[in-house]
Amino acid sequence: MNIKQLIEEAFYKVSSNPSTENDALKLHRERSRLFVEALADGFRNHYKSDSYYVFSKHFEGNRKKFGVNELLYDILVCRGAILNSSNRHSELTYITDSIWQVESEFARDSRQALYDFNKLIIGSSENKLFIGPQVINEVGFLDTLAMVAKHCHATTYLALLPHPKEWANEKKVKCWVYENQWIRI
Repeated sequence: MNIKQLIEEAFYKVSSNPSTENDALKLHRERSRLFVEALADGFRNHYKSDSYYVFSKHFEGNRKKFGVNELLYDILVCRGAILNSSNRHSELTYITDSIWQVESEFARDSRQALYDFNKLIIGSSENKLFIGPQVINEVGFLDTLAMVAKHCHATTYLALLPHPKEWANEKKVKCWVYENQWIRI
């Protein structure tokens, strides 16, 4: 899977759609929501097998089996299996392992970024992705997140996108993988 391409496709899909929302805060929230769902759809298209599940807040497809749309993260990609209930009258679906944990935060503030990045540390996923905003002091932002990324015991990615208010003008997505430092991909 080319994670950068998946992120870019979701971003271009959402950022090319004009919005009629006049309230800046609502516009940012709506664009962020649309991006996360577009990215989740990209994961769903990649992991098409019946044993894979992609959770996100506004996707109802897992509610019947798991009782929730979103499970701990903005996006969670996992594998599952089926077993019989204790009374043997129904089948139950359970998670066997986590493939991707994704968190996003578009506030241009390293404190807010760390609040969400911390969630990635506590999970046991094979891959972790944090999506944040492009900032003026990119080196400082990357250095701050590197101090946390070193505690993620998985392949950890970082994507910086333009802030939602700039989507009409700016279309460049920047991605890194953490290997004792951030390496641009």
